[in-house]
Amino acid sequence: LNFDICITKYCDGNCAYCHEGATKNGKHGDILNLKFIDSLVPGTEMAIGGGNALDHPDLEKFLIKLKDKGIVANITVNQQHAEKNLDKLKYFVDNNLIHGIGISLTNSTNLKFFKDIEQLGNNVVIHVIAGIFNITDLRAICNKKVLILGYKDFRRGKSFKKINIFFG
Repeated sequence: LNFDICITKYCDGNCAYCHEGATKNGKHGDILNLKFIDSLVPGTEMAIGGGNALDHPDLEKFLIKLKDKGIVANITVNQQHAEKNLDKLKYFVDNNLIHGIGISLTNSTNLKFFKDIEQLGNNVVIHVIAGIFNITDLRAICNKKVLILGYKDFRRGKSFKKINIFFG
């Protein structure tokens, strides 16, 4: 079993193409009282995201609960939040609280970042959105694991698509 869970609608990124519609006014989910967690079997993979999941005040407690149940926790974060929270991500990886990290590309010119994420191990995957990334982005991520996601044409993504030149 593998599934995604959005734990917060809070995010200060304000990405024009955010399909979650997360904002600075978004609320955090009550992740410590999710009843379905108790029904999950060991080995289940959970992809945690948001908004900015790293800003959720109960994230570490939640990750410990998942680890204790044998749930494999992965997390998806925006590049700007990964840059600001590299130490936190490394702590989660080093303590086996997070297995995989998906990082949504926002700035392919920050080459130091691509070197820095090597300390997070082999389970880092750079996420790009079909129709938005360009040749500069490809050069920056050419030796990384990459996931090309489909474009989500709703919420803020709908208006972004109308003005984005990559869509033609």
